[in-house]
Amino acid sequence: MLVFASFQSYHFQYSWTLPVPHPDTSSQSPPSLRKEEETEYGVDDESGEEVNDSKFPWRDYWYRVSSLEDLDPLLPTPFQLLVHDLVLWFDKANQEWVAFDDQCPHRLAPLSEGRIDENGHLQCSYRGWSFDGCGWCAQIPQAMPEGPEAHAVNSPRAYATRSPTMVSQGLLFVWPDENGWERAQATKPMRLILSYFNV
Repeated sequence: MLVFASFQSYHFQYSWTLPVPHPDTSSQSPPSLRKEEETEYGVDDESGEEVNDSKFPWRDYWYRVSSLEDLDPLLPTPFQLLVHDLVLWFDKANQEWVAFDDQCPHRLAPLSEGRIDENGHLQCSYRGWSFDGCGWCAQIPQAMPEGPEAHAVNSPRAYATRSPTMVSQGLLFVWPDENGWERAQATKPMRLILSYFNV
């Protein structure tokens, strides 16, 4: 028994206790718990319909991250979406907003602390690695022009992870699953009803 609450008045002492179940050492759960699990994850008793037991796919949706008016196309902008750090920046070559994981593949330094270089690439502030809008490493300043270091820019390990982005109604949307490009292209973000916001 576990004492839940206890207090004393002038002449009496009151206490409530709650039963504490002993841990079940068998491999099966108690019958009452098994029934709840079946109801929650199997077939609903009232409607007879199958209940989906999978978790909600938080990363399979468009999320509005910013108004375009609030973003500076000359600076990388840090943003956190679903406890995932991103960097938003404008790719001049493709004339589009891009979202990368906010970490350089070299030493995991925040790319949001970098800059947009003279070629329009996102450059890391730590060692100067530059990335194009697709995420490919465009330049490693320390690499020799010939030999194995010259091929490092083509390595998949030098790739900055990119998430799908879309601009709609003056807003930037990000699809936070970097592997969900096909689903993102097949889905459009919800449209705002602009007349609702007009005063």
